[in-house]
Amino acid sequence: MNESYDSIRFYSSTLGNAEPATSRDRLEKSVGDLSKLLLVAEPLDYPYEFVLNYNRLNRDGEPTVWCIAGGDDEDLEGRQVANSFAEFLAGQYVGEDEPSVDLSEAASYLLIAEGGYEGRYAGVHEEGSITLEGLPVKVHWKVCSDRSRLIVFQEIDWAGQVTISREEIRKSALVFDFPALESYGVEIEPELAEMIRPAIEIELLSKFEADLIPDCYELLLHVQPGQRNRVSVTQASPFLCRWKNRKSKIVYSSIKSANAVELASVLRAVAGSCCAREDNRNDLNDED
Repeated sequence: MNESYDSIRFYSSTLGNAEPATSRDRLEKSVGDLSKLLLVAEPLDYPYEFVLNYNRLNRDGEPTVWCIAGGDDEDLEGRQVANSFAEFLAGQYVGEDEPSVDLSEAASYLLIAEGGYEGRYAGVHEEGSITLEGLPVKVHWKVCSDRSRLIVFQEIDWAGQVTISREEIRKSALVFDFPALESYGVEIEPELAEMIRPAIEIELLSKFEADLIPDCYELLLHVQPGQRNRVSVTQASPFLCRWKNRKSKIVYSSIKSANAVELASVLRAVAGSCCAREDNRNDLNDED
């Protein structure tokens, strides 16, 4: 096959050996032979894919389009979303009249911290270039407290990609320390230990890995790994005079600043808010 088509592949090739056999068997009962699914789209940061299903043809003999979803230890599930690829393209989401995020909502809560980052990528941007060199970056955020929850509002213009977001975090799920790998009492080969160490010994405050001027630092408001209490994210981005709205769940909220000391202060303020008696007394009601 020509190398220009190397991004088009069979869905079965994406599973590897990590997917449990029972999950694959259940999926096959729903969608048919996995070797007859052609992967056509993978939305960024979302645990699902769209495939052409040659097991289920329409009246014209064309494959139907199916969505296969899974993740967070859930079994893979498939469902038909369009009768043909043409129908699938015609029905794509083009946005809404209003954004799903209202930044003025922040005024309703107790403000814990406010800040941001303003800079640019190193280098000089050339007109027509697709690189990030020289492009400006601007971020403004507010961390608010609402009883047992933190709510982070962000307004981001990252090299021309504009997004406003609302990130909700349960305070009881936050982690403020990730112990050293050796503290778990498990003997691991040195090479393997160094490979997995970054995923275990997570740094909450570190320099952001991008070639930005001035230096950018990142604070992760991270939830306990493995818990169901994820960070609930609502985002909106302008698109052709409309708004692309989406929701997702992630494991941390990221806030950025050119001042590492400022972010350390934010971390202390967040920890103090999590310990505040007036915030925690409502946990039981919020669970309900």
